[in-house]
Formats: sequence, C-alpha cells, structure tokens
Amino acid sequence: MDGNTQKKAGKEGTAKRPPTTPNKSETKKVKTGEMDTEPELSNTSLLMAIQASLQSLIERFDKQDKKLDDMTTIIKEHSESIAFNMTEIEECKKQTAEMKSAMAALTRENNELRERVKGVERYKRRWNLRINGLREREGENVRQDVINLLCRISPQLAPKMEEAVDTVHRLGRKFDNKPRQVIMQFVKRVDRDHVWRATNKHKICEELKIHFVEDMIKEDKLARDAVWPIIAKARKEGKKAGFN
Repeated sequence: MDGNTQKKAGKEGTAKRPPTTPNKSETKKVKTGEMDTEPELSNTSLLMAIQASLQSLIERFDKQDKKLDDMTTIIKEHSESIAFNMTEIEECKKQTAEMKSAMAALTRENNELRERVKGVERYKRRWNLRINGLREREGENVRQDVINLLCRISPQLAPKMEEAVDTVHRLGRKFDNKPRQVIMQFVKRVDRDHVWRATNKHKICEELKIHFVEDMIKEDKLARDAVWPIIAKARKEGKKAGFN
C-alpha cells in the first residue's frame, strides 16, 4: 500500500470514527441551553407569584376601601345624630336655666308668702288664749264653763264677759284619761290681754291645776320650747327671765 492510499485510509478512518465525547463547543451549547431554561422558568413563577400577591393586595385594599366607605357612612350618620343631639342638649340647657331662674323666683315668692301667712296667723292668734288641764265632762257646755271660770279670775270683766268672749271649743281627739286643750277667742284684744295678765299665778288656776297659754303657730312654739330650758334654769338661779 502506497503512501497516498494510507493517507486516504487514514482520512476515512478518521471521518467514520464515532464521537465518544462531546467537544467543547457542544458542551458549552448544552450548558448554555440549560442555564437559559432555568431562569426562564424561575422568572415566570416569580411573575405569577407577584401577580397573585398583587391581586391579593388589590382584593384586600378593595375590602378596606369598602370598610372605610361603610365607616364613613356610619360616621356621617352619627355626626348628623350627634349634631341633632347637641342642638337638643343646648335647648335643654337653655330651658333648664330658664326653669332654674323661674324656680328661684317662685321659691322667693313662696318664702315671702309663707312669711306673710305666718305674720297674718300670728296677728290673728293674738285674740286667742288656750287652757291646759281643764277637766272635761260628758255633755259639757264648754263655752259657759269657760266664761264662768273667767269671771272668777277677772271679776272686773264679769258683767261683759258674755260679749267679750266669742268662740270656745276643745281641740284634737278625745282621750279617756287626758282632757283636751280648750281654745277661746275674744272679741277685743284688750280684754284678752287683761284676762291673760290676771291668770298669771292666780290661786284659782292653782286649785284647778289649769294653765293658760298663748295661742302660737307651730314654728313659734318650737322655737319657744327650744329656749325654755335656758329660761327655766335662769329662773331657778333667781334671775328674771321670760319670752319676748
């Protein structure tokens, strides 16, 4: 075999020899393809995840917007209600102030009227006297009994005692063991004052164990009862004391 034949055979053998290992260029292409494919899949997944997150956020924002709208509506309704209530409160405050002013005026007027009534009642009772401890009898004529008693106490007025004394009657409910108080009204105050002075420490009053007292309103009686212990103590000490 000549040299040309060997060269040709060598070339054919070389051309027909199957590749056992990939060459560098092929290896690079495969690796490059793999690297190109992996980022493409990762980017797609990432994009889908981002889109899903954005959609979720959008839905959440939509829900929050709806809640805010609902809250805004509620606040607006409550604001209107609060404004109405504030107006009503201010009106109530105004009416309350007016009522307080009117009440204060009525209170002053009531106090003035009460004092006037007390004054009139005090003045009216100056014609009256009361008797404590006068024995009570069944079927008695209390007016005649009192007139007879007054004639004995004040003989100077005996001739006109029938005309001097107007009304006489007992007060309160009847009890078996305690005589009721007697109240009498005189026509003239001067006659009343004369009898009142005559009854002071009169022996007939001591014998009958009766006591003449003034006809006072409740407030004056309570005030006198409160002062009485002081007067009684002063009298025991030999001092001159009495009611004004």
